Amino acid sequence: MNYLLIAISALFPAYLFLSFQILDKTNFLLEAASLILLTTIYVFGRTTLEYTVKLGLLSLMVCKSYEFLEEVYQFQSAINDNAVIDVLVGDVLALLGLALIAYGIHNMFRRQKRMAEIEPLTNTFNKRAIEQLSQKELERSLRYMTETSMILVDIDHFKQVNDIYGHQVGDRVLVIVAEHLRKQTRGYDILARWGGDEFIILCPSTSQSEVEEVMTRLQQPLPIADAAIEVTLSIGATTVSPLAENQFERIFSQADKALYKVKNQGRNNRCHFHDLSYDI
Repeated sequence: MNYLLIAISALFPAYLFLSFQILDKTNFLLEAASLILLTTIYVFGRTTLEYTVKLGLLSLMVCKSYEFLEEVYQFQSAINDNAVIDVLVGDVLALLGLALIAYGIHNMFRRQKRMAEIEPLTNTFNKRAIEQLSQKELERSLRYMTETSMILVDIDHFKQVNDIYGHQVGDRVLVIVAEHLRKQTRGYDILARWGGDEFIILCPSTSQSEVEEVMTRLQQPLPIADAAIEVTLSIGATTVSPLAENQFERIFSQADKALYKVKNQGRNNRCHFHDLSYDI
């Protein structure tokens, strides 16, 4: 079927070229070649191209068909007598097709960029994306003089879950935890899977007291029905004032130290960096 459509797009102008008088053969052949090329792109891109791109290609295919028909002497009177159709098909349709293709390509690139930033299992941002987004938020906090908080979440004894129940249950645990974190945070907080069983949440414009409230909401056991187990979380957080030297590495290091204290003291708890007893 795919090759049939391409063949038709090639055979139709060939038939016209051999059977009718052509006014400008060079222009006719160029328009016919354009039609064949557009048809080929449409046929082989139907499963991958954005819907608007395919619609734009169809618009241009109609336009190119009209333009090579203009070079057929026998059709001249019928075509030239209708200026409205000439403008609509020859000009408006071409512009519409180009606009649809441009818009569709823009959407395709935007979707691909989005996919490159997402961790597929948990549908959260990945490590690379959170680093970039965090740095942007830290720069924004400096401009608007607002505090920024970061939370690190570690699933307790996750390796044992994988060893005892298998990786399929382990994946299920990751998805459930990600959903829990997403529900307990705000729409503008940025959630990412840092790697393995660790998640990271960046909380823009969030003070220490506010992030501690978030940590309290996050700190609850999560039952996993299909494995008859209960998952607990270790949570560390930090809050930084707007400073020029704020970098992702600095704020992450503070949150990681708070998380380390929780893990070192038995897990299933939470700690804020500024509550640590030792000087850092």
